[in-house]
Amino acid sequence: MDIWHLLGTLISAIGIMVIFLGKEIITPEGTVVGKVVDMKLDLIKSQIWMIVEDKGHLSMVPSERIASMFR
Repeated sequence: MDIWHLLGTLISAIGIMVIFLGKEIITPEGTVVGKVVDMKLDLIKSQIWMIVEDKGHLSMVPSERIASMFR
């Protein structure tokens, strides 16, 4: 694994966490998914997953599926 690619993923994850933590997110289809409560990193595949809560249910959404946020 390339160290620069790994560093880029980590920097992106920190930025996403700062921006989205505690906010409700919306998918490109316009569906409100829930409030971001945590994040999971898969450094081998360079994927960032947002853990969202909606009415007591937790789900994982890839960061690529987030279109916007509100609140």
